[in-house]
Amino acid sequence: MWSPPVFPPAFFTSGADRMRILHAPQNISNQLTYMARALRDLGHECEVWTFGESRFAFPCDRTIDVSERNPREVWRHFMDAVERFDVFHFHFGQSFFPHGWEGMPPLWDVPVLRMLGKKGFVSYWGSDARQRKVLETINPWGHLFLAGHQPNDDWIEKSIHVWRTYANRMFVHSVELLPHVAGSVVVERSIDLQEWPQVEPANRQLPVLLHVPSKRAMKGTELIVEGIDRLKAEGLEFEFRLLENVSHTEVKSAIREADVLIDQLVLGDFGIISVETMASSRVSVAYLLEEVKQAYPDLPVYDVKPDTFVDRMRELIRNRKLRRRLARAGRTFVKKHFSASAVARQLIGFYEEEPNSVAARAFPDWIAFGDQRKIERLEQAHNRLLGQNNQMQQRIVTLQKELIKITPLRSVAKRVIRKLRGK
Repeated sequence: MWSPPVFPPAFFTSGADRMRILHAPQNISNQLTYMARALRDLGHECEVWTFGESRFAFPCDRTIDVSERNPREVWRHFMDAVERFDVFHFHFGQSFFPHGWEGMPPLWDVPVLRMLGKKGFVSYWGSDARQRKVLETINPWGHLFLAGHQPNDDWIEKSIHVWRTYANRMFVHSVELLPHVAGSVVVERSIDLQEWPQVEPANRQLPVLLHVPSKRAMKGTELIVEGIDRLKAEGLEFEFRLLENVSHTEVKSAIREADVLIDQLVLGDFGIISVETMASSRVSVAYLLEEVKQAYPDLPVYDVKPDTFVDRMRELIRNRKLRRRLARAGRTFVKKHFSASAVARQLIGFYEEEPNSVAARAFPDWIAFGDQRKIERLEQAHNRLLGQNNQMQQRIVTLQKELIKITPLRSVAKRVIRKLRGK
């Protein structure tokens, strides 16, 4: 069971030295902007660098052009970062260099940064961490998510293994992700409430329902639209708006113009857009795992499941008092749990921890010398032998069927089969 956020001893100290912090290379839902701003407010130097322009026009301090796949261009920025920053906080399981360029192994720069005396941290936000084998265990509705999204478990597991070895800390920003990233700690999602000013709950007689999927398969959009159509067919009166591929500014306006935001129906947690919705005194709707509800007993998100969505939404649409109560509770909840300044202080505590030691080792996809490499070669040889054995067994079965068909030679066939099997 999840426990409240971990605050290291340094969190409670004052007078910390000025830190030089870089967040890169993706600004997930503007989270890096909120973190960096709050860290600067605490007196630290902090910048956000991203690969290419943000899909949703989130701001950053530097944009690195990777469209031409020019390693020299990225290297120039990397060297600048090494000179300027002491703390490297990477996001979405990525590092400074894009994966797969010029045959280089992924995350090769992570141990280089540690060798140079830099502190390295990584944040996992969602699809960068979710693995099929874990989803099938913890989420009763995970198969609906997996029907439209195929995680590469092997790649994700290897990535987490590399980060676990070289990172000072691994973070997840959702309770739901803890089982996917062993050894990680929860750092809450953050929001700058100055960007989301206090507004009164809309509470219209005919409510406006909004759904803003970043990726349909990850939100259960088809199930949501199907349920909405059923409610409309019943004659229930409301307005439904489906908004896709728009800027963050447009999303903010759409939330304020709505009564209810339908977040997702398959993942089991509330997303950052739900935090923004609650900050705007609007009602958020999502499917929630039991672990999430236990972690936030005061959570005012309206809980639905794929098999209860229609019935629960019918009740919410008809019940204005329920909508008003949930909407009023939202902003108070966000202030309590998702303050950007509190998140920044928590991060500083982790950044100030003494570096952990790094084992002298390499990984299967990286070159290695010594015993570790010998083990990898033995594993490869073992797998080849298993494959050859399977082919031989299949050949024996085929020969058995062919020989048995020849009735006059049945006894001969049996002797041959016993000989092939070594009996």
